[in-house]
Amino acid sequence: MKYLTIIILALLSAVLLPGCQSDDTSSIFPVSKRPTSPGGYAPTLTTPIPPTSVEEEVLDGAKRWLITFSDINYDLHYLHQRFFSTTDGSFYNIKQLHLSANATAKADLDFLFGRIQSIDGFLLTYPEQAAATQFKPSNLTAGELAFIVDNDPAQLENAFENSIYAATDVQPYDYVEDKYNFDYYETGDIFLFKTDRTPARYGAIRIVQSEADFYANSRTVEITVQTGNSIQKYKN
Repeated sequence: MKYLTIIILALLSAVLLPGCQSDDTSSIFPVSKRPTSPGGYAPTLTTPIPPTSVEEEVLDGAKRWLITFSDINYDLHYLHQRFFSTTDGSFYNIKQLHLSANATAKADLDFLFGRIQSIDGFLLTYPEQAAATQFKPSNLTAGELAFIVDNDPAQLENAFENSIYAATDVQPYDYVEDKYNFDYYETGDIFLFKTDRTPARYGAIRIVQSEADFYANSRTVEITVQTGNSIQKYKN
């Protein structure tokens, strides 16, 4: 009987031991989690990933940039310089915004991962510096937009302020359901924007090339912004 008890105890130990080892292992090698504080990422790679190409054109009363990102990797979203400044054409990633109030103050919009959006609302170290850029959809064609920009960029203000759509901080937007649209922009889409600055600057974003997919690995976007207006009456 004594030996039978020993055998039973040995069998129970063999069954229960793997569960104990699993718990011990999980405590030694914890699962990686998202940071709970701004700027808390600790990636293997640290070098910012800039756009693949940027073409800047200075016009009479406006500036236009043609921006291409290739080999986009969402897993490296914290390194891609996805935040763009219409004031000087500079680019920043989320880590650079966390580290600099000046960089945060310059950034107007984010357009890399299938949506156009303001940086206001991101979890940032300097949220008081974030510009609350506003966006609206546009029915302009690429040709009509080019004509306006080349001949009378002030029309961008009229197009935005006289639009039937309400301004939002992200596009595409579902105006029927009054909520964010979880579809993504597509090649040919055009969006109007108004920067949160004094004076406000108006512009347009044209999606030159993109698959209708959050995980598309390349995008080309044309951004145009006024440079000569001095109208302040619409500033929040």
